[in-house]
Amino acid sequence: MSFWDKCLSWGGRAIDAVSNFFDDSSDSSSLSSSSHRNYDPDKVKIAEIDKETQLQLAGKEQERIILMKEAKLEILREELSFKKYLMPRKLMV
Repeated sequence: MSFWDKCLSWGGRAIDAVSNFFDDSSDSSSLSSSSHRNYDPDKVKIAEIDKETQLQLAGKEQERIILMKEAKLEILREELSFKKYLMPRKLMV
């Protein structure tokens, strides 16, 4: 292969590389614009609703824990009240 053949071969490869670069950049811009077209507001809304639901469930769980604690305390108070009432009765018998 002669010097000029090598130069032409190298020049052809350089032109192909530049051409591919610009083709790739135009493809990436079409890809980015297509990704904007794939934006799905329904999925965003579902995610927002899911997050809000999770927060509400966490709040309800805390409320349930507090109510259970208060109910147990009330049961213990009533049990103590009954025991105080029954203790003198047992001593009489």
